[in-house]
Amino acid sequence: MQRAAGAAFMVAVLASVGVFGMFGASGSEVPDVQVPLCPSTVEVPGLGVVCRRADTLLSVFAPDGSFVGATHGTDPVPAELPDLPLFEQPGTQPTCVDESQQQVEPHTELLYARAHDDLDRYGLKAQAVRNLTRSANGVLAAAAVATGGLAALKVLCAEGQMIVRNETLPTDMADASFATVANDLQAKGYSLPHVKYLVYYDDPGACGCAGAANLWFDDLPGPANLNNGVAPMFAIDFGYDSTLVMLHELSHTMGAVQSSAPHTTGAGHCWDGRDIMCYNDGGPNGGMYTSGICASSVYDCGHDDYFHRNPDPTSYLATHWNLGAPWNRFLHTGPPLDVRLAAPSL
Repeated sequence: MQRAAGAAFMVAVLASVGVFGMFGASGSEVPDVQVPLCPSTVEVPGLGVVCRRADTLLSVFAPDGSFVGATHGTDPVPAELPDLPLFEQPGTQPTCVDESQQQVEPHTELLYARAHDDLDRYGLKAQAVRNLTRSANGVLAAAAVATGGLAALKVLCAEGQMIVRNETLPTDMADASFATVANDLQAKGYSLPHVKYLVYYDDPGACGCAGAANLWFDDLPGPANLNNGVAPMFAIDFGYDSTLVMLHELSHTMGAVQSSAPHTTGAGHCWDGRDIMCYNDGGPNGGMYTSGICASSVYDCGHDDYFHRNPDPTSYLATHWNLGAPWNRFLHTGPPLDVRLAAPSL
């Protein structure tokens, strides 16, 4: 997401809220994902009631006090929303997880959501959400090929078609935020720890941002990483028909970008090039952002911060959390295909 409009506001918020918990640098201590104790909180428009964690993430709470996880904050609307290609050539489609396996197989689930007092445009938007997911998968798949492997998102399907749930939420349109959307959906049963809920919330005005997502700062490699299915995680696109927005938020829920990465901003993003995950977010290293390294919206510029299918054994991504590693339970990373999985139809 290019250019952090509103980043100064978020920095001011971070400076004003309380701190709790013990988080070791570079994953030296494992964060506690249980409901935290907050000495003080503040309400951030579009996000919810938050308190600052010692690792600089924010713990977010719904109006009823329910804990809805950690996040770096909101992502502003990019100055440019690049029209990324749909990548519909063979081999770049998401991998289906059949409904019969949804209780056990890690996957992404697609939802269209709106406030009860807003228009229902599911009939118009459901196929658009599928197309954007297919396009996001294509960007990720291209990065996998570029780094010597294969990868595809694992998405919930029925009869080979990606499912897009249609949910009407009880929170009024005027009061909606990341916290209320996530909390309302959890109350409706979207609470499986091995699911990434990719939500198209049909109201750009609800957040005043492009999107927001859950994220844990845990850079330990291996299947036990906190981003790998220990709690339900929500990636919310606030009404933007953008591959960039959807892939950006979904990648946060898979653990991008860790604060120990070579080109980290220190606040959930990277600073090297026009990368899906890079912009000046106002973090400690955000001012280092430059658009001149990678000139297009790629997935991990240099393949050294958050995604590589075949990293050098001594590199950062071989020794830290890597979205492209086989231990990421939310990607299918190459043949042979599991017999329970199949490519979705167009």
